[in-house]
Amino acid sequence: MAKVQIISTSCNRRELELEQVKAYFLGNDYMVSEDDFETDREADVILLSTCGFTRAAEDFGLQTLKRIESEKKKGCEVYVGGCLPKINGKVLDGYMTFDPRNYEKLDEYFDMKYKLCDFRRPNIIGAWQLHPTYREHGLMSADPLTRDEIGVETSKENLRSVKEIAAIIRENNESTFRIQCMLGCACNCSYCAIKFAIGKIQSRSPEEILSEMKEGIAGGYENFLLEGYSLGSYGLDIGTNLGELLDQVIEVIQNHPVRLSVPDVSPRYLDKCVDQSLHVCEGDGR
Repeated sequence: MAKVQIISTSCNRRELELEQVKAYFLGNDYMVSEDDFETDREADVILLSTCGFTRAAEDFGLQTLKRIESEKKKGCEVYVGGCLPKINGKVLDGYMTFDPRNYEKLDEYFDMKYKLCDFRRPNIIGAWQLHPTYREHGLMSADPLTRDEIGVETSKENLRSVKEIAAIIRENNESTFRIQCMLGCACNCSYCAIKFAIGKIQSRSPEEILSEMKEGIAGGYENFLLEGYSLGSYGLDIGTNLGELLDQVIEVIQNHPVRLSVPDVSPRYLDKCVDQSLHVCEGDGR
């Protein structure tokens, strides 16, 4: 049985996507390495997910790629994903690549029985380990801490501490139910190159989001995270906005002991929600 390893220097926004990729390989009879940092010398395939937000993050990814090449077993194939292929693809000449809006590229690289779209993106980190053969279902998680921030802080000399901190993040992830509300970004900031990798916004329907919220509550989760680049612009492409979504979310979570995190809300889009009469939860809701 072939073995695949997925190593990530990406931010936490890629984690749910990579969980889906792990399920994709596992569901197609690959072994999946549990280590997501140290090079698995038994792996036949290694996928590296990178970040291109800052020069330090890019360098960290390239250093990791160089390390993988020096440590992998002979014949192991390396593929590079994440944001770097779109932001600065020239540094990856010779590698087969994929990006956050094109994970289906893996279907072209691998002759699989099941396609990536056959595997639902989960809500919790580690779902592929809990349900090693799941297909077309699963739950989506993460934590406000981001692995790219860790990479920037530690760079070369403290790589061991990166692994230790990542272990803490994974432990926190197990108690967080994460819902991906949208893809892409509506901003066009001159200093940011991420927009080239993640594309224009594509909001999920409120019905899908609320359904997953109810699923998480039924599963006993108390910590929820709404995810999306520039989450304040949620819904502008489908005739709604973040304020309307939060009104509906509050109705779902009231009377439940739930903590809700809503990060990445740019002040630029607050006026889109200014008329929303967001109410305070009563009872046990927080």
